[in-house]
Amino acid sequence: MAREPVETSRPLHKVRMNYDLKVPMRDGVELSTDIYLPDVDGSVPTILIRTAYDNNSEATVKDCIYFASRGYAVAAQDVRGRWDSAGDWYPFKNEAQDGYDTQEWLGSQTWCDGNVGMAGGSYVAMVQWQSAPLRSQYLKAIVPRVGYSNFYHNWAYTGGAFQLGFNLRWGAIQMHTRTNQRQYLWFPEENHLSNLHRHLPLIDMDEAAGRNNRIWKDWIEHPSYHDYWKSFPPVEEHYSEIEVPAYGLGGWFDVFL
Repeated sequence: MAREPVETSRPLHKVRMNYDLKVPMRDGVELSTDIYLPDVDGSVPTILIRTAYDNNSEATVKDCIYFASRGYAVAAQDVRGRWDSAGDWYPFKNEAQDGYDTQEWLGSQTWCDGNVGMAGGSYVAMVQWQSAPLRSQYLKAIVPRVGYSNFYHNWAYTGGAFQLGFNLRWGAIQMHTRTNQRQYLWFPEENHLSNLHRHLPLIDMDEAAGRNNRIWKDWIEHPSYHDYWKSFPPVEEHYSEIEVPAYGLGGWFDVFL
């Protein structure tokens, strides 16, 4: 018996945009947030996307317009220290509190009906898991895609071994500054990633790639799972504190399976 064709969701609303709103965190640092609103009367549920990869990138803007045209408000935010957001960038460090503060801010806006959900993948998934245990009164659901639960075991030192390929490209090079630095895509042969991977000692591999990256050196200097790594709340130790529904997606061949 043939199945009936499934009608996909269609855009129903025009979309209004408000770019680079400065959302204040508890310590006064302001995070750049782009707001997409369906052209409707009254308040609507809100989707929050917190990204380290530019909230004004083509892919993020397309997602925001897609959901806003279907009746949601969407807030796309640059995380602390990245792109248009103020503050100092340090992976994992501030995402729990900043996520919570942003959820509280969104829930108080006149165009938000008090229901906030989060979505996104990889780092954009991790920020959801980190903020959920803080239990904002407005957070109602999260949809983390290819996320992870422990920064040491699931990322930096997988199985206890330093994840050299991924850490060098992402941690030492691409995410070194406020914006993406992807010179590794066109390195001259002598500095190509395949050669950089052989550089010793590891502690100054960032310098061989033309950086002086405190984050990279911190990761190298902390090879065991002790206080440094535990200072970034490991999600797996806080699942019992999460009260909202979570729909997690992964992939067999994803680095964060």
